[in-house]
Amino acid sequence: MRSGDYEIKRTGKGIAEAVRYAGSDTVVTIPEEIDGYRIVQIGPQFLKKTNKVSSIVLPPSVEAVNPDAFAAWKNVSSVSASGKRLRSVDGVLYDGQMKTLLFYPPKKEGEEFVIPSSVTSVDSCAFSASAFIKRLYVPGSLSSFSPDPSSLPFLESVIADDGMKSMKVQDGVLFKGKKLVFYPAGKPDAKYAVPEGVEEICSMLSDNLRMLSVPASLKSGIEDKIGFLERIDVARENSHYRSVDGVLFSQSGTLLRYPSRRDSFLYAVPNGTAAIADGAFRGAGVRSVVIPSGLTAIGREAFAESAITSIMLPMSILNIDMMAFYGAENIKEIYVERASTADVFLQAGTLKSRIVYCQYL
Repeated sequence: MRSGDYEIKRTGKGIAEAVRYAGSDTVVTIPEEIDGYRIVQIGPQFLKKTNKVSSIVLPPSVEAVNPDAFAAWKNVSSVSASGKRLRSVDGVLYDGQMKTLLFYPPKKEGEEFVIPSSVTSVDSCAFSASAFIKRLYVPGSLSSFSPDPSSLPFLESVIADDGMKSMKVQDGVLFKGKKLVFYPAGKPDAKYAVPEGVEEICSMLSDNLRMLSVPASLKSGIEDKIGFLERIDVARENSHYRSVDGVLFSQSGTLLRYPSRRDSFLYAVPNGTAAIADGAFRGAGVRSVVIPSGLTAIGREAFAESAITSIMLPMSILNIDMMAFYGAENIKEIYVERASTADVFLQAGTLKSRIVYCQYL
């Protein structure tokens, strides 16, 4: 139903959702009532048609904003709300009790932001569009922090008061229990040692990192969170991971991740390696890879977006994921033995012209 600059959808007797704003104002003051319907919520597509809005005023009648709506509020610098279910302070949107931070306007000025002491959780969509914050101060009351680091690309450090109970901050990184839950994307350090006692990494690590040290306690989460490293070193006592010359492996013999910023011409996968994991060489700068006899499996998108131009696949390979070479646009030569599993796999796909037959040594 269209009414002036607004499109609304009836959601109940006398109530409606504001579906879309189609006007040209930079300051949008949403009416409490449109065509006799009380506006109680804001839909996910509300600002999809415009990028001009810099300020939004929510009427007291609004009880909820669909979290998916915030991604389109990329030019908003202030949100005003004064209802029972939603409240704003200094242009930032919270729930009515100031317990949950719902939305921080991405164009809000300032490199620092202090989360109010009443807040216990920060919603995953709170920083949906990249904010300029470099230093984020979190209260002792905080027990849940869900944003993705990519939504705070300039953030260099998380800073906490001394009264934190459910979470802790160490060296600008946020932890909860035995989990690393948030590593600032803008943290400038080139080296980082994950503290002993941490068992799981739940956050992408900064692309600024070059070297990472993994403690004996770590059990999961590292292989798909490490970004653009030159080297990763694992404590010898770790029972889940190991490193060989700065490359990450599982203790069972799977090559999990080749550091993508290691710029070398040739990498010979060590003898005894059983498999190459999904995305193991994603974005890698190495140009030539030799896989040893005995390796049996190659995972999904193993060589995606890499600089690899040639690769040698032994007869021992028995399983190749259908998407193993997806995104491996630079590969020009794939050396295989005739009638091997690798040969049959390549003959059936678009890489047939890149086959080079050889006798594996």
